[in-house]
Amino acid sequence: MKLDINDKQAHEMSADSPTIMTMKNDEDIIGIMDFPGRVHWYRVRFDYGGKANFYIKPRDDGTNIDLSLYRGDQKTLVGFSGNGPGSHELITIYKAEKDVEYFLKVENKGESIITCTKYLARCRIYPYVLKNLNIIKYQQQDIRWGYKYLDCKGYTMRTDGCYITCGSMVLGETPEKHCEKLKNSGIINCPYPIRDIAEMYEKKYENEGKRDGENRFDFLKSSIFYYIYVRNIPVIVRLHGSRGTHFVVVTGFDGNMSSNKKGLNLEDIKAHMFKVNDPGYMDNKTLADSLDKGYENLTHIEVMY
Repeated sequence: MKLDINDKQAHEMSADSPTIMTMKNDEDIIGIMDFPGRVHWYRVRFDYGGKANFYIKPRDDGTNIDLSLYRGDQKTLVGFSGNGPGSHELITIYKAEKDVEYFLKVENKGESIITCTKYLARCRIYPYVLKNLNIIKYQQQDIRWGYKYLDCKGYTMRTDGCYITCGSMVLGETPEKHCEKLKNSGIINCPYPIRDIAEMYEKKYENEGKRDGENRFDFLKSSIFYYIYVRNIPVIVRLHGSRGTHFVVVTGFDGNMSSNKKGLNLEDIKAHMFKVNDPGYMDNKTLADSLDKGYENLTHIEVMY
């Protein structure tokens, strides 16, 4: 199982792999990890109690890997192996508990081969992907700026400021400060001219999809994942539905994904796996939450970086 994503391979992933992989007696699961400097998490369950090994063999003498096994809380350490560059890493647990969730953490600083060897216990491994870009959250109705009028007649930040608030979060400044900068530069804030703003801030701009009402979540989800997980770039998402148009920022990912020979199976991605900063709804934590508020269709995505 290949567990890497290189550039736009995200669009080429096939959907023919199983949801989980089950290890049988005396069999290994071997996969490749090619992300230098990345931390990989794997969710592990045992169908039967007993002994199990988790083993990593480096491809070269310079590869340095730390291997940690945690219980389901991701805090209680069950085993650790960190023998230094070029060394094989091995964690052995002698009493793996049936149906108890574990997490395997692989800190990989170079290309390596990972092997999970099962002896007395059958183990199922789910690639577990966790990413948080730690983007500060602002609400458009905040009393510090919610009452302020936008350049569109009659519009205020509170009623129609979701787009500009998303831009503020991506650029790392308060909506109030962002509006002041635009005014001082002679740029209107409504309709929000994101291309001009990216140029003003000396940022690159990319977008995908269309500004209409068609739902493109299944088409765009791999691109959102690519920006978040591979490039560490937050994504401004345009939603449209029965309540009109709304914008949110995707800031992270948290979910289980199967894998195949090409890499992570992005067909497994669901809306609830994307973490969001929703400027209009404080309680919304995931993209699914925002879609459920009457903005059923994801139509378009944008990034500034």
